[in-house]
Amino acid sequence: MSFDSIIQEHVEEVSDFERDLKLLRGDNPRVALNYRPSISYDLLLFKEDLKHCFTSDSFSRSDFHIYIDIIKKVCNFRMEELMDGKRGSTGIDFEIYDNPNQRLKDFFWLATKNTSPNNQDLPALGRIGLYNSEDGNGKAPRIFFALGYNSTLHLILCDPEHLVYPRPNK
Repeated sequence: MSFDSIIQEHVEEVSDFERDLKLLRGDNPRVALNYRPSISYDLLLFKEDLKHCFTSDSFSRSDFHIYIDIIKKVCNFRMEELMDGKRGSTGIDFEIYDNPNQRLKDFFWLATKNTSPNNQDLPALGRIGLYNSEDGNGKAPRIFFALGYNSTLHLILCDPEHLVYPRPNK
């Protein structure tokens, strides 16, 4: 089977479902382990919560450069490699939660404008850690995402102060 025929088959399959690869309410796609992730910003919260977005005063220009570097690295590994334990062989702080906390779920519902949340409509949620502060100021920016089709990471929010999943001693 040629590459062109595989692509055409995929296009026909998507067309049959009369939709694109956007993450919609009730979708719960499985992890495509052999795929390298791509990034989608369609769910990213900006105006809804200014403390948890890239425009936050806590998210510095340096943090943004680190973010770009980490995302570039994330997209160069297959999901299987990224999910191989915390930092695994990739050196990237990447995790898909077995049981996300309520705060993260609430942000997902806000991002999808879901007014009647149901945990059955919840896709896998995860995070990418940018770094942990070495000076003890507590800053540990995390990027949270919903896992979509073909390993698309639908970014939801940035958490520069580590407030969505605070450390146990906070």
